[in-house]
Amino acid sequence: MIYLVLGCSVALQLTAAFMAFRLIKLTDRYIAWILIATALFFMAIRRIIPLYLLISGDPSFRPEPISEVIGLVLSILLVIGIAKITPVFSAIKQSVKAARNAEEKYRRLLEHANDAIYLVDKQTMRILDCNKKATEMIGYSAHELQMMIFTELVPNLERALLKHELAEIDNEKINPQPLVLHHIKKNGSYIIVEMNVSLIEVKGEHLILGISRDITERKHNEDKLKLFFQATDHSVVAISLSDLDRRIIYVNHSFEKMFGYSKDKVVGRKTSVLYSEETGVNLQQGIQTSKDGSWVGELLGKREDGSHFCLMVSSSQILNDDGTVIARMTTHRDISEVKQTEEKMIAYTEQLRSLSAHLATVREEERLLLAREIHDGFGSSLTGLKMDLMMLKRNLMEKCTEQVNPEILENFKSMSDLIDNTIVLMRRLVRELRPEVLDELGLVEAVKWYISEFEKRSSIKFHLTVFPKNLKTDPDRSIAIFRIFQEILINIARHSQATEVNVFLRKQKDIIHLLIHDNGIGIKQEEISNNRSLGILGMKERALIFGGDLQIEGEAGQGTTVKVEIPFR
Repeated sequence: MIYLVLGCSVALQLTAAFMAFRLIKLTDRYIAWILIATALFFMAIRRIIPLYLLISGDPSFRPEPISEVIGLVLSILLVIGIAKITPVFSAIKQSVKAARNAEEKYRRLLEHANDAIYLVDKQTMRILDCNKKATEMIGYSAHELQMMIFTELVPNLERALLKHELAEIDNEKINPQPLVLHHIKKNGSYIIVEMNVSLIEVKGEHLILGISRDITERKHNEDKLKLFFQATDHSVVAISLSDLDRRIIYVNHSFEKMFGYSKDKVVGRKTSVLYSEETGVNLQQGIQTSKDGSWVGELLGKREDGSHFCLMVSSSQILNDDGTVIARMTTHRDISEVKQTEEKMIAYTEQLRSLSAHLATVREEERLLLAREIHDGFGSSLTGLKMDLMMLKRNLMEKCTEQVNPEILENFKSMSDLIDNTIVLMRRLVRELRPEVLDELGLVEAVKWYISEFEKRSSIKFHLTVFPKNLKTDPDRSIAIFRIFQEILINIARHSQATEVNVFLRKQKDIIHLLIHDNGIGIKQEEISNNRSLGILGMKERALIFGGDLQIEGEAGQGTTVKVEIPFR
């Protein structure tokens, strides 16, 4: 029996020692439980010694049964006690672990929050704690912030408002309205923040929880957006915004006046209601073919009452920060009056051009008539006058018996020479007014004749190229081209200081080309565009009468080039 008692005591004491060692890990109190476990271990060894002596049959050892039974009972009680305590310490361990995990989660949540978070003492307003975002937002370290008063974060003008809001909060009332304030950064600059403040209780202590969000960029964007809508609302140009589905999302006041729609009636409708069917297709095709999605052109607009009017439309994309298209802005300008004015101006221009053509025709007819009158009238008179003078001289020589005075004969010769010079001058005037070669032989021969006459009166050398050789055109175009050619050569002689001129006259694809290039000093651009250059204006007008064009190019020291193109129908 005594063997059983001693064996159970040893087993129980070893079990208690093992359980004590387990409590070391559960309680983290290493020293105390190590001592207890060690004591229990040595107690178990002490009980092993009597058991060994008893088994070995040592006659000197005589165990006391009552004492050993009491030891067994104490061992049983010790194991039961430790077994009862172990779940308690295990629960405490789990509770502490859970608390630490919760604290760690809270700290991680605090540190990874996108908003600045402050814990503030309600009585002193001193900052007790803050997260990493708070230090990044305003540039102070956590230690520096914990040395500051919460209201020192805002400018002086806003401190009274913040103090009032902080004084108003309590356990039951959490401020529902966020405050828009400024925070002073460490470098002295300001940021705009949206702040929420509330009262929390931690271990019986009332603290203020302040959460601040940097809204500087958002505020600036809102200000820009507000400024944009204010500007568009007061713009005299009709402006509309549409989404990617071509539905109208915004229009300004000028749009309402121009199209007759109110905002409520037009917002949400397709943009196609604003244009006639024919021209609306042009807008969409232009947008689709454009590289950047923009388009500018004239369309026929349609008001709410169904009436149409002329529009100048400009449409462009609105891009997000990442370059994606989020909307489209279209501006409209009523050009009905402008179009009417343009049509009137075109009509007036056509009338003036017709009048100019008529005047040119009349002028050529008058030149032709004047040339014939001079040739027929003055020519016959001068010829008759010379014949009479010769008759007078012969009669005088026959009637006079004495030798005629030499001075009289000299006068007869002088008068005859004067009549001959007058006839030559008259013939040159007749050719200048209307060269007979132009009417009889055509444009090419007239140009050749005029070049030969021009070379006689100047030191300029001409090079003429004609293709095809038998180039022919109608009389009206021949006269216009010849007159332009005359004006160009006159200007070359007056202003160019040229020594050589190249002339190219050709007909290609029903267009007559006249190109003249000199090696003179070159005409200046301001002289080309000068509205007082009547010679240039006259040449251009002669070309425009036939739907042609005249261009002048000049370069200093490189001469001047004149290009004339007149369609031949």
